[in-house]
Amino acid sequence: MMKFSFVKGLGPQSVLGLTKHDWETLHLYVGILMLVAVILHLISNRVWIVKVGAKNNRWIALLVIAIGIITVLTLTLAPTTLAVK
Repeated sequence: MMKFSFVKGLGPQSVLGLTKHDWETLHLYVGILMLVAVILHLISNRVWIVKVGAKNNRWIALLVIAIGIITVLTLTLAPTTLAVK
């Protein structure tokens, strides 16, 4: 996709049969799916994280998992543009 760009004012444009709006929507859904996959991955591997990663310090493992989830959510929900008045 980085080889292509949508130029304003040239009328309807598409890449691989998808318009700019379609690509933006697809990007959003794939991003949400990835976020869910990362969270499920962390949850499903919590036992390993506790045993190996934290060496029986459960609070450290929970802290690492919480930091991971907070990081992912922050990157997902952070605004991409600044509002200018």
